[in-house]
Amino acid sequence: MTPSSASSQSSPAPVMEDLTKPGTT
Repeated sequence: MTPSSASSQSSPAPVMEDLTKPGTT
């Protein structure tokens, strides 16, 4: 399992990913 998928299921990772990668949106 990748840390990204695990965190997205556990915590509001999508929000953090958005801020970290302004291209995911």
